[in-house]
Amino acid sequence: MLRSTLRGGAAPLVITVLVALAGCGPTFETEVDDAAACAGVRCTAGTCFSNAGQPMCRCGPWEDSAGLVCQVSSFVTPDDYGGSPEEATPLSLLDGPREGRISASTRGQSDRDLFSFEAKAGHTYFFFCEPVSLLRCLPRLLDGSGRQVKSFPLDSRRTAWILTSLPEGTWYVEVSSDGGAAGSYTYQLVDMGLDDFSNGPDSASVREPSEVPFKVTSTFLGDDDVVRVDAVAGHAYRFGCELPSLDSGVTLRLLNSEGRGVDSVEGLGVRNKPQLDLKAAKSGPWFVEVSPKYGQPPMTFDCKLTDLGLDDHGDTPDSATPMTVDVPISVRMHSDKDVDELVFTADALHRYALRQQPAVPVNIQFFDDAGRRLGAIAPNSYLPVLVSGAGAYHLRVTPSGMNGQDVPFELTVVDVAMDDHPTYPSEATPSPLGVPIPVRAQFLSDFDALVFNVDGDGVYAVSCEPECTMSIGANGSRTNSAPQRVRTKNVNANGAASLSLTVLATSFLETHMVTVKKVGTDDFPGSASLAQPLTLPASGNFEAENDVEFFTVTLEAGRTYRVDASPSVGVFFSQPDGLGQTTSGTFVLTPWQTGTYQMSIWLPEGGFPGPWSLDLTPL
Repeated sequence: MLRSTLRGGAAPLVITVLVALAGCGPTFETEVDDAAACAGVRCTAGTCFSNAGQPMCRCGPWEDSAGLVCQVSSFVTPDDYGGSPEEATPLSLLDGPREGRISASTRGQSDRDLFSFEAKAGHTYFFFCEPVSLLRCLPRLLDGSGRQVKSFPLDSRRTAWILTSLPEGTWYVEVSSDGGAAGSYTYQLVDMGLDDFSNGPDSASVREPSEVPFKVTSTFLGDDDVVRVDAVAGHAYRFGCELPSLDSGVTLRLLNSEGRGVDSVEGLGVRNKPQLDLKAAKSGPWFVEVSPKYGQPPMTFDCKLTDLGLDDHGDTPDSATPMTVDVPISVRMHSDKDVDELVFTADALHRYALRQQPAVPVNIQFFDDAGRRLGAIAPNSYLPVLVSGAGAYHLRVTPSGMNGQDVPFELTVVDVAMDDHPTYPSEATPSPLGVPIPVRAQFLSDFDALVFNVDGDGVYAVSCEPECTMSIGANGSRTNSAPQRVRTKNVNANGAASLSLTVLATSFLETHMVTVKKVGTDDFPGSASLAQPLTLPASGNFEAENDVEFFTVTLEAGRTYRVDASPSVGVFFSQPDGLGQTTSGTFVLTPWQTGTYQMSIWLPEGGFPGPWSLDLTPL
């Protein structure tokens, strides 16, 4: 009946249109119950609905944002976990590892297991996904809208991921595999707790300077912790961290108020403590980023922020601190960036020195008032001030880069006055015997000459307290000898009318007391012009190292004589014609002409004053 009724007129056209429209979409089958069509049906993601009585799956905004394909699932083994938020499996922080499975599909579908958890603000989470029969875990972190958020692998095997800097709320972890591969795996979410410091300057916590260290914990490599320092203008600060073990490393980065890096330092192991110094030109925030670079996390660093105090001196010539000559001034290198500028006024014809107490490694540059560099100055040394250079001079003090630069010390510009003694003996006025004479060097190469009137046959004791370096100008074997250290020693005049001493700069800014006094008379003349005939055998005494004994003997031509002298005595024979022979000890002599021979004996180099003997025996 229905067939005939519809055979003619418009009825066949209506039936044809309705049938055609029925295949275009679900909107024309509203009377079909979705629940009935979707009974026992599971979607890979999204929501099941009825299309002409057939189940289909529709993606919502969350699935679209996550980039999912929503299909009726067709897996060999029924899917154990859903792929949409409504079916997400909550992750329990209290449970140990659980097992999941990526199922194989008969239609090339990709199984995706979705898990959810409630993140707490500022907490860091580790998600562990360990393959069992699955080749590899591929987790994704998704936010409440389905947007993928970057996460970081914790290990080289990529079985653990770091979920950090998450706003409070519901978050999702999706687990899938490569190319639709199937297999089982274990999963676990661990809450590593509240991050002790923020990862950036915007929310960085303020630390007050203290001698008590505070702890900075790096949960993973890449966990950057930023500390805020509210610096006070003119103050210097030091931030340093102790590393927990030899196999750990960290980088400290100093950031200015705009968050731009201005300095950095690396530390590796417990023997290399990294530290940064900053000097605040104005009050305001600074930041230090603690970034672990090496080691097994989690790692805890003991860090300390120290206020090195208000800078005690200006950094430029215009802000230099005036120094009063001979008055100490306190100096402290407050940081490795500190510069302390000092200035003093020099008088014409005066010499100056710089004293430091205690000794602290620093660099000191010396400038004149025009800014011309005059050289680097070592502490406890003489300043290169020209004798005619009256005026202002600057000292620029900077750290040496060695440890301990924040130790306070004192600097004193010492006026060593004008030169107290001439440089050359020819310019010296004779000094009195037996009277201590003060001698102090005015500069590093200062020579101080002293001259004393002496008796030609005198023996004199030269003393210098404390011991000093000097050259002694006296007749004899050591005439004008090289500089030597002298505390006290005897010197023979050897016929000279004067004795000269040249004292060299020995000890920095130390005054030496030099005394020359007569202590005896030479037993034999010390000059050839005063030589007397000698009765043999003879004996005598060397009163000083430079003692020389002169006398005459008469010898016959052609006759042989044996000369016996003390082993340590040098002997010289001067013939009437002026020729001579030098020898020592026992030897044989045959003169070629009769006459009076001059004979002298002395101590060779290295000999010591003492007795001598001499005999001349005809053979």
